[in-house]
Amino acid sequence: MECRVDFNIDKIMINADPIKLVRAFENLITNAMRYGKEGYYIDIKVSEEDNMSIVQVINYGESIPVVDLPHIFDRFYRVEKSRNTYGGGSGLGLAITKNIIEVHKGSISVSSDNNQTIFEVKIPCINKK
Repeated sequence: MECRVDFNIDKIMINADPIKLVRAFENLITNAMRYGKEGYYIDIKVSEEDNMSIVQVINYGESIPVVDLPHIFDRFYRVEKSRNTYGGGSGLGLAITKNIIEVHKGSISVSSDNNQTIFEVKIPCINKK
């Protein structure tokens, strides 16, 4: 797989625990690699809008079924049965990721269709002086 990175801004400053954020984004990128492998690419896009840092992790593999989307961040919820043959995982990764993002006063959302799956993280920026 090829990872394509797009930063449309030079620097974004947030107040964060870097170790926890690494874990959150590691979960998102690992899932994108695992479930998006048929798409050959993972895109990571970083931008800023309305004083929020926005990071999108996008894969182009099989979509997440609509019925599963509302539960994707629930503890122990797993979609593997319908997405591919990968049998590992506890169903905790995305729940942990959501918790980490919310501790940073941010939010995480997901959208998925036949073309792409996008996990979008928003975290408040530090006010620039």
